[in-house]
Amino acid sequence: MTLVDGFCGALLLTLLAVQVTAQIPQDQDQWRCPQYWVQFQASCYRFIKSPLRNRNEARRNCQAYESDLVSVDSPDEYGFMINQLQWQDPQHRRWYTSAHQQSPDYWINEGDGTSLVNMENAFLPEQDPTFNKDYLAYSFSNKLNRWGFEKVKGDELLLFICEVPVATLRYMVVDDRTYQYGVDIDNPEKIPRGPYFIKQPHDVVFDLSKKTITNDVSLSCLAGGYPTPTYNWFKEDYENDRLVAKQIDPLSDQRYTLSGGTVIIFNPNQIEDRGTYHCKASNKFGTIVSESVQLSFGYIGEFNLKRSPENGNQNWGKTVYCDPPQHFPGVKYYWARDYFPNFVEEDKRVFVSFDGALYFSALEHIDKGNYSCNVQSKVSDKGRNGPFFTLNVNPHSNYQQLKFPNNFPKAFPEAPVAGEEVRLECVAFGYPPPSYNWTRRDGNLPRGAVLSKYNRVLVLPQVQVEDQGEYVCRAANDRSAIVNSVVLSIQAEPNFTIPLVDRHMDNKADLTWTCEAFGIPDVNYSWLRNGELIEVDRLPDQDRDRYHIVDNVLTIRFLDPERDQAMYQCRARNQLKTRYSSAQLRVLSLKPSFKKHPLEGETYAAEGGNITILCNPEAAPKPKFLWKKDGNVIGSGGRRRILENGNLIISPVSRDDEGVYSCNAQNMHGFDESRGRLIVLQGPRFIQQMIPRIVTSVQQNVELRCQAMSEELLDVAYIWTHNGLRIKDSDLFHTRVNIDGGILDIQNTTFAEAGDYECIIKSAVGRIATRTSVIVQGPPGPPDITAMELELNRYSGRKKANLENSLSPWSTYEFRVSACNQLGCGQPSAPSPQFNTLTDRPYKAPSKIGGGGGKIGDLTITWEPLKPQDQNAPGIYYKIFWRRTEKDTEFQTLALKEYGNVNKFVVRIQQEWFFTQYDVKVQAVNDIGYGPESEIFTIYSAEDMPQVAPTQVSARSFNSTALNVSWLPIEQTREKIHGRLIGHRLKYWKKDNAEETAVYYLSRSTRPWALVVGLQPDTYYYVKAMAYNSAGEGPESERFLERTFRKAPQKPPSSVHIFPVDPSTVRVVWRYVAPSLEEEPLIGYKVILMQFEMLMEFEMLMEFEMLMQFEMLLLKALTCQ
Repeated sequence: MTLVDGFCGALLLTLLAVQVTAQIPQDQDQWRCPQYWVQFQASCYRFIKSPLRNRNEARRNCQAYESDLVSVDSPDEYGFMINQLQWQDPQHRRWYTSAHQQSPDYWINEGDGTSLVNMENAFLPEQDPTFNKDYLAYSFSNKLNRWGFEKVKGDELLLFICEVPVATLRYMVVDDRTYQYGVDIDNPEKIPRGPYFIKQPHDVVFDLSKKTITNDVSLSCLAGGYPTPTYNWFKEDYENDRLVAKQIDPLSDQRYTLSGGTVIIFNPNQIEDRGTYHCKASNKFGTIVSESVQLSFGYIGEFNLKRSPENGNQNWGKTVYCDPPQHFPGVKYYWARDYFPNFVEEDKRVFVSFDGALYFSALEHIDKGNYSCNVQSKVSDKGRNGPFFTLNVNPHSNYQQLKFPNNFPKAFPEAPVAGEEVRLECVAFGYPPPSYNWTRRDGNLPRGAVLSKYNRVLVLPQVQVEDQGEYVCRAANDRSAIVNSVVLSIQAEPNFTIPLVDRHMDNKADLTWTCEAFGIPDVNYSWLRNGELIEVDRLPDQDRDRYHIVDNVLTIRFLDPERDQAMYQCRARNQLKTRYSSAQLRVLSLKPSFKKHPLEGETYAAEGGNITILCNPEAAPKPKFLWKKDGNVIGSGGRRRILENGNLIISPVSRDDEGVYSCNAQNMHGFDESRGRLIVLQGPRFIQQMIPRIVTSVQQNVELRCQAMSEELLDVAYIWTHNGLRIKDSDLFHTRVNIDGGILDIQNTTFAEAGDYECIIKSAVGRIATRTSVIVQGPPGPPDITAMELELNRYSGRKKANLENSLSPWSTYEFRVSACNQLGCGQPSAPSPQFNTLTDRPYKAPSKIGGGGGKIGDLTITWEPLKPQDQNAPGIYYKIFWRRTEKDTEFQTLALKEYGNVNKFVVRIQQEWFFTQYDVKVQAVNDIGYGPESEIFTIYSAEDMPQVAPTQVSARSFNSTALNVSWLPIEQTREKIHGRLIGHRLKYWKKDNAEETAVYYLSRSTRPWALVVGLQPDTYYYVKAMAYNSAGEGPESERFLERTFRKAPQKPPSSVHIFPVDPSTVRVVWRYVAPSLEEEPLIGYKVILMQFEMLMEFEMLMEFEMLMQFEMLLLKALTCQ
């Protein structure tokens, strides 16, 4: 079912199939391009990426599709091609077109005979004005960073683009036929089909060193299909310079065993069994061939027993080669020094390369020693230890300049294949040892690249073709820098970008099969049928004219089920690998049948809309279709059209189209018919519409209504818009607007709600709308302001206002005015120009007077400075006043003119007046004069440290990890505390430790006790106590020694049993717990009572004295209520 765009929330109230279409194109299927072709206007285009061909061969390849090289004859088509190339070819290769130069600068498209006119800007600047460049290819200019035409000779191997009218390729449009087509089997695993590979075989290396442990090797392949495929294995050998596949027969050689798709070779022989193998999978529908794999034998020889010493000069580079033994496949290298396994550690000077050599950028005396090279196979855990030899470092009066040794930088492997890990190494000799930096010429390093080994190594994991290019290594030290590069060329095994797909064709039809693979070097194609190479010249006479092969295109004319039904494979091969893409060809002859796809029982359409009734029977060859309505034959024309695929399109739909439709399909093998009913539904119709114009006032409520009726089968959606923008049903930013279906309610209307409103009613079969304009009236807008005057209060008749005693001195003001009418006041006007008032003395005194704190002898006075609007003139500063409370009569004063607009000052007093009350006040002063004095506030001068220590300090064990320390309270007087008591500081340390290891605990409480936690069980601790205030801590008390308790019980009671006594009493019995020497003696047991009732839980906790009988009765008073 297709709903109208934008319809939200409207759902059918039935499970019946409904199909509504908005518009009908001109025979959509007829103008569809085949898969892998791109459509533009009336043409189909194919970008052929493989194989590379010269222009003549490229044109011949296109003609195999009944097409030709692309003819670009308009700027629109040129722009389309550029867009496609930007997407299709990120590697910026060149592509042949059909353009041919008939005379200087006169180009003809040989594909369609048109001239290339008005395309001067499409040509790239000619870099090489060579003669005989009479053809055009698309090319990318790195300098101009764009695609364009480049003149070429035509003998170069390039990619190419094919073009063909869309109607020509109708025969290539693949339908949706699958293995189920024409097969009446429900179980998908039982549907007959040819073999297909699930698992391809892989290369195998047999480790000869483990022959005594495992003396067999196996190769495996796995295929699917029904009936289940059978397998055969073949070994590929050359006979008379011709590659021949010899079948492996377990009956003739007992060393071979075949089990499913696996061949097992017992006691493998390096001479007889080394080579290339492949398997074949077969069932009654045909045979397919697997990829070829190598069976090889791995080994590592022995090192030479002795090796002569190596010599090098101090501060000069040195290469020490490994000289590994013979081996296959590759090995890993490990260098040891003095003894094995004391491996050489790599650093900025020392590096072990993938080539096995040990490199020293600059030798030092510490490098002198005995060295050994060791190798390990990459396919097993076997290795060999090389002989130790001496490396001598000779003193040298000079040092080596920077130099790259042994053709560095290098790439490992030298010829990498896409998907492999590539390792780029860079080593330089010279002193001081250099640092390294990797860059890529004309580009960035690939994503995922990893630098290691002090930036000497650049690793490209899973390298791609796009990563090829020139990589530059720069080695530099304090004296010089050198640069060298390595060019990385990436090869690629064939990879199918367009694989073969199974085809289920009509009898006597024509088949065009295409495959395409990407590979570097370029791939060559060949075709196989049932595992045998198709050579057109060797086919039977009756098939020779029907088969036509052009590279990767296979065409078979007049398909014959007896001769052509088989398994086919496209083989793509380059120097690296051979790959296959497999598919099955079925040639069908079927009587039409609607069993799987009958017409829908009921189809719904919208009056005035479009409808497509599907007719999709299974038939081969394609049947002819006949449509009837209520038993009367329908012709194709007018509002009703019958498509080539059998579908019936009605556009537009009317009420007269309701009825019973039948589709009759007939071919040479028979006919079949299917019926269904078409029901035409009407769109929504208005019951209530909005009036065209609504007038309201601000702060009033407005309700808009629209209602419609529709078919009961369909849901209806209401959509509201304001000035063309949709109003959401729930909008957090417009809580005053509420929507309830066809009712829009606006609360407390403002000017913002004025405008055009539209109510849209949608269903699956149509839409209608009604509109209204809402006008909101309210107070007037802002008035204009003229210089120095205010438009104010029309009722008083004045246009000026004098503001007296309302403004602050030395301030800048702007003015805004609102006009008012009977509906209220409007918005304020725009701001007036700025005006300044005159200066004056401060009108306010500083506020929030306070102070206290600091070191002994300090009297700290604080206040809140005047805000800028209260300073009234420049040059603000403060004057402070202070005196001892109830001791002095006169205030001492100090003007803080040089300090400016500060908020604090510290007055030095005699130290004997610590923690003494002082009366203070503050006055603000500016350049005009003195402001008022603040009120008098009382503060304290700074405190001194306490002079007394706590007495009678004692400690008691609280538990196994805590002590409760107590002392006599200290009398909190000025003479003893010298301030306010804040808390106490406790000092504790283990008895066996020195006092210097003590830990301190701060108790922020004036209570005469504290709990020290985090102690060790059964341990003696010394404790001391001190009093402290804001000035610091006082003297220490005498020390007291106490031990913590031993551990709590570590084991729970066991063998707990419960015995009922009466309805409210139970007896609980458990086994005695014997405490260990590290635990305190038992004093009792704790029993927890819990009741579970109505999913509620609570606990009752009781402690009991030690019971010798180890029994307990729960009395009625303890039972849960």
